[in-house]
Amino acid sequence: MLLAHKKDLQQKLRRNLLTIEDKELAFYLQNLQRVGTISAFLALFILGAFFGRDPPQNDLDNQLIIMLFLSANCVAFLLECIVVFRTMELCILGPGLGLRGPEGAMTRAVYIMRLESKKVYRLFNAALFFFHISTALYLYIVFQGDMILPIPGQVRDQPLAHPLASPSNNQRPLFVYRHAVSY
Repeated sequence: MLLAHKKDLQQKLRRNLLTIEDKELAFYLQNLQRVGTISAFLALFILGAFFGRDPPQNDLDNQLIIMLFLSANCVAFLLECIVVFRTMELCILGPGLGLRGPEGAMTRAVYIMRLESKKVYRLFNAALFFFHISTALYLYIVFQGDMILPIPGQVRDQPLAHPLASPSNNQRPLFVYRHAVSY
């Protein structure tokens, strides 16, 4: 009788563990599907920026910026495609690994999904980084190098004063295209 209760308790614990692992696997699948969808849309935006129009032409003497823009587009697009393919592969093969395997296969599937999803998130973040670099370079090219970044130090040969340093100087520079305007 005691042995029967012990076996029944072990079966209930296995079922509960399997239910938890199934929910964890579904969580990873849902997150990977979302990341794959976002990556597909970003890849289409990058593809449109790369092939949809000619590279912006301007009066910049340095063609290195344009080459960096095109290179950042290529790297971002390739990384986004890798993310889309990896998420598709994991969403198809991950549940199959857990369902068709022997005893303990669901635990192994969840472990593999956990590791692979971390890799996919790193690739996605790298692709997003290169997408932002590409966007910044595109803006630099379009504005023909006249973008002014608000950096501490000297702005238009005038020292940047701290707002609390002198109460009479209450105007702070606002940086826009080609001009520093006070507001």
